Amino acid sequence: MSEVQLRSQSQYLHEKTTEEEYEAAFATELMARNEDEILNCLFAQDITTHYSIIINMVDLLESNSDLCHILIQNPTVFVPILDQAIQVVQGYYLKTHSLRSHMSQKSNCHARVMSLPHCPELVRTIIPGSEDIGRLLSISGTVIRTGITKMLESERQYECGKCKKVFSVQSDVEQYNTVPKPLKCLAPSEGVLCNSTKFNAVSLQVGDMPESCQDYQEIKIQEQVNKLAIGSISFL
Repeated sequence: MSEVQLRSQSQYLHEKTTEEEYEAAFATELMARNEDEILNCLFAQDITTHYSIIINMVDLLESNSDLCHILIQNPTVFVPILDQAIQVVQGYYLKTHSLRSHMSQKSNCHARVMSLPHCPELVRTIIPGSEDIGRLLSISGTVIRTGITKMLESERQYECGKCKKVFSVQSDVEQYNTVPKPLKCLAPSEGVLCNSTKFNAVSLQVGDMPESCQDYQEIKIQEQVNKLAIGSISFL
């Protein structure tokens, strides 16, 4: 999108709504509620740091219940679209703000969802199970251990040995954040697929900074005993 389309409401949101329309609706809310945060991000000097834009879900529910509901129902799809909307808003300010010469685009700027509506489907006092994978939840517990901050490689680039194209592979949380080796060529192609099974990891040149690394920290929590049913055992 070349510019942000301001919209006060999102009655058009339904199953036929395109990704661009969702992106524009999120951009409108970001400009209305997160302008200062985004401007501070743009004025920051370090372009490699990861920046957070806080999304208060209670406020979003009051201003645009449609966007709040779709974000809660399918976060794995709509949080990335929300991140794209942040980039769109950055681009808008870089073109229109009077101090744009002092700004720089921050590609590592992400949405951080907080303050979920207080309802049983979203607020838990017990450790989530496998059925909760891919859902937004608010969990209360006692922090018993915090690990040291580590560097996490979030993705790795591979070069196909056949078509010589370069593609990226994301780290897998279920494999302890390791980057799995691809089973076949994932490079975008026009027409015939490559389907090669031979790859080489793209290595950095001396002095180059990795672009796909981020800070990572593990926090262990324990269920609060006073909120468990009688006879239950708290889990980590």
